[in-house]
Amino acid sequence: MGHIRGQGLWALGLGGVATVGTGAGTTAREGNSMLIHVLTAAPTPTSEGAAIAELIAALVVLILLMALLVFDLKYIRDSRRLAKTLDLPKGQWLRPVKTLLFDPTVELLAIGVLLGTDLVQNWEHLVAGALGAALGVAGGHYRYRIQYVRALPEYRAIVFVRSRAEYVALTILLLASLASDQDEIPVVGPLTLLITFLLGLVLFESIGRAWFSYRRYRMDTSDA
Repeated sequence: MGHIRGQGLWALGLGGVATVGTGAGTTAREGNSMLIHVLTAAPTPTSEGAAIAELIAALVVLILLMALLVFDLKYIRDSRRLAKTLDLPKGQWLRPVKTLLFDPTVELLAIGVLLGTDLVQNWEHLVAGALGAALGVAGGHYRYRIQYVRALPEYRAIVFVRSRAEYVALTILLLASLASDQDEIPVVGPLTLLITFLLGLVLFESIGRAWFSYRRYRMDTSDA
């Protein structure tokens, strides 16, 4: 981001896996799929040791993301087969409870460093990030309410209905990525504050949606 002068943005897109922050993917129409758009701030190294440390950190993040991707693809295939067996209505899909944290974890790895770097810049960015986080949690609760259909305790899974909101989250991340590479952006300005706000919104929307979905699942299965 422009206020991180001398820093680049390492962006890695792993396409065809899923749309960020949903589990209702654009390419995997019947299961959770996530298009991982990795945004990590990479400060310009001041020494060879710092450069090596940053490279190692980037590789660790990449390995973790790839591991999550492998597990997610496995659950997507299993969920598709189960959905066909249960003959779910069009537009509904299954999500194993154990995978609810996949989306928030991917987004934390993808944008956590960038968001954290923003928040420590000054109080303006901290306030913008906090507002984004608060609105994100509220948005996560709203999306959970319109997407959650029912619990399937016998399969330890949840039936969701698809939503197009994942396109909004992906657009936000793409715009943040483009803006973050512009060195001419001032340290504090409307654009940098907006980016911090949107990153907090996307991350905490995913966290909130996962938490509210899990809490509802526990409530439904405890009553059964």
